[in-house]
Amino acid sequence: MDLFPTACDLSGISAPPGLDGLSLLPLLRGEKDRLRETLFFAYRDVQRAVQDERWKLIEYEVRGARTTQLFDLAADPHETRNRADDPAAGGELARLRGALGDWRKKLDDPALK
Repeated sequence: MDLFPTACDLSGISAPPGLDGLSLLPLLRGEKDRLRETLFFAYRDVQRAVQDERWKLIEYEVRGARTTQLFDLAADPHETRNRADDPAAGGELARLRGALGDWRKKLDDPALK
């Protein structure tokens, strides 16, 4: 979603209003080191995820069973230890669920409600 605004920026034209994407040009020029605090990922109508610099939350549904995965990417970069049921990570789970909800609301995402 960021490619079109970036192409507009590189071409010197204004991107149309209402786009969800942002121009990547400030990153390419080294003016910023990030555009967003979190990233949103979607796979069809079954999986949604959100990630920040350290944590990644994935929620999906298969045959009516809801699954939640939470990974500490600093301690587990290969995502092998699911921390979703770990009480010590409960604050991160709640925070990322909030961020995921914010993204879904912003993008009017109907899946996994």
